[in-house]
Amino acid sequence: RRQKSMRTSVESSSVILLGAPPSNFEWVVAWLGEYEDCAAGLRADGRLSFCKRDDTDRILWHTARGYWHFGHDSDVATGAGVIAAHDAALSPEEVATNWSVVVGPTSKWTLAEWLVVKPMAPRVVWLYGHAFGQAPSRNSPSRGWVFRGFWSRGWLEDWLGEYEMAE
Repeated sequence: RRQKSMRTSVESSSVILLGAPPSNFEWVVAWLGEYEDCAAGLRADGRLSFCKRDDTDRILWHTARGYWHFGHDSDVATGAGVIAAHDAALSPEEVATNWSVVVGPTSKWTLAEWLVVKPMAPRVVWLYGHAFGQAPSRNSPSRGWVFRGFWSRGWLEDWLGEYEMAE
């Protein structure tokens, strides 16, 4: 079993399915990638459902039987899927059990320890700070250093602001 995340039950709005499938599971590659909160906040079993960013027919949802499933949009009604984890986690990146994948036409399941769901990094982040003004007096040490004059953001000020992830 994987270590359970120490995070509280905060829903992520986007997650990523990562893994390096062995050659006999090459079909899984099509399922790897980013999944975002489906439009209109589609929920299944009280949890957010996630649509693949580049193929909205591929969905990640939670079933009433306690499974997180990756499957096609049409699979949500039947509860079928091709990748699954039995876990009551409120968000898929908090799943503590291993994921499994369907094997061939027999629809048997096999562990896929090489798969993991992680939260996506935010698309926009802010770097912010402030100037300190007058520095401590010349004789008052701060963390082992004696400061003289004024603190200045200088070059740092040029880096403050909003950063958006490049596509």
